[in-house]
Amino acid sequence: MVESRRRTRVNFAARAEVQVGKRIYKNLQTRDLSHKGLFVLESHPEKPGRKCRVTIYLEGGGEEDIALHLKGL
Repeated sequence: MVESRRRTRVNFAARAEVQVGKRIYKNLQTRDLSHKGLFVLESHPEKPGRKCRVTIYLEGGGEEDIALHLKGL
């Protein structure tokens, strides 16, 4: 199978939370990351192109996880 992505993706596993409108999906898992995207595992994914907020929790930041807050489509 030929890879058709225009951007390089790297393995990136972290716990995440996604908010789309008033819906919040908690305790999700990321799989890979690129310059323009993040793959989040979800059993009922939203349609692409919707505005969202993503919080990624990085472990190993001492007593508390480090939280990255992102906006996207």
